[in-house]
Amino acid sequence: DLFEMHHKNHSSGEKIRMSKRCKVFTPAHVAQYMLDVVGYMNDLMGKRVLENSCGSGNILCAIVRRYIIASPDLSHEAIKRGLEQDIVGYDVDEDCCIEAKKNLDQVAAEYGIHGVNWNIHCKDALLVEAQEGFDFVIGNPPYISYRSLDENTRVSLRKRFSSCKVGAFDYCYAFVEHSLTMLKNGGRMIYLIPSSIFKNV
Repeated sequence: DLFEMHHKNHSSGEKIRMSKRCKVFTPAHVAQYMLDVVGYMNDLMGKRVLENSCGSGNILCAIVRRYIIASPDLSHEAIKRGLEQDIVGYDVDEDCCIEAKKNLDQVAAEYGIHGVNWNIHCKDALLVEAQEGFDFVIGNPPYISYRSLDENTRVSLRKRFSSCKVGAFDYCYAFVEHSLTMLKNGGRMIYLIPSSIFKNV
């Protein structure tokens, strides 16, 4: 499955980096596969997409590249405005947010687009009020097992998310539940999550 693909880094030749915040950054080939599966391919101008645990921007870079390629008849200025309005990212790690913006700048520059004011926020996406405005939610949330969560975090998640009220939930459950509330009617979501979700209560 995707989770297994994601962790077979030795066979793919790509190094997967684990941060101190329990993130595994998504290899480029997995990001592309996820976009294919969720249908993020054509007529992307005006389609809002959220990546709420963006890390250094691997998935966002794939999103931005497709967004630009799918808009061949538009001016650079129009595409720039679209990138600023339609693509949103969050991460709690400031260094990751800075790196993500740099990586996105490089992708945009390949197509002659410069000075994009990227809609990337250095904050906890779980604290963002549900907006129900996104056509796509695409991501790779942090996986933190119940055993690794401190008691205060466990209590907070139980209070705020129905998926965390019982059982030995993983931190990513809250991201799944919250992301579903961010989708507009008819929106589509794809997440890379651990297979333990099929075993827990």
